[in-house]
Amino acid sequence: MIQRIQSVFLAAIAFVMTFFLFLPIWTKKDTQSGIELIINASGLKKLKGEEVLEEKSAIYIFILGFIAVILSVISLLSYRHRPRQIFLNLLNSLLIASATVASALLINDAEKLLLPEQKGEFQIGLFLPVVALICNMIANRFIRRDENLVRSADRIR
Repeated sequence: MIQRIQSVFLAAIAFVMTFFLFLPIWTKKDTQSGIELIINASGLKKLKGEEVLEEKSAIYIFILGFIAVILSVISLLSYRHRPRQIFLNLLNSLLIASATVASALLINDAEKLLLPEQKGEFQIGLFLPVVALICNMIANRFIRRDENLVRSADRIR
C-alpha cells in the first residue's frame, strides 16, 4: 500500500534529490575582483557579476541525481514487491553516494581555481544527498519489517 510509512521516506528521497539537482552545492567569491565560482549538479560556473566567464560541465552528477529520483519513484510504486523495493533502494544508495563523491571531487578541483588559500562555502545542495541516504536507510528498515511480518504470517498458516 502506498500509505505505509516507508512511502513517506521514499517520496522524501525523490523531493530531496530533485532539490539537489537545482540548488547550489558550493560557492567561492573573490571580493576584490568580483569573480565567483558556483557549483551545482550540472557543473561549475565562473561568474563576474551576471556575466559567465567560464563554464565546466559536470552533467554526470545531474544524471546520477536524476536516476536516483526515478529509482525512488519506481521503488515507491512497487509496494507489492518488497524484495524489488529493497534492491532498488540499494541501487539508489549507490547512486546517491556516487553523486556525493563526484560533487566532493568537483569541489576539490574548484578550490584550486580561485584563491587557493581561501576556502569556499558549502551550500545546502551538498547536504541534501546525506538526508536522502538517511531517508533511504529508514525506508529500507520499514520495508524489511513489513517483509518479516508477511513471512511470519505465512509460517503461521
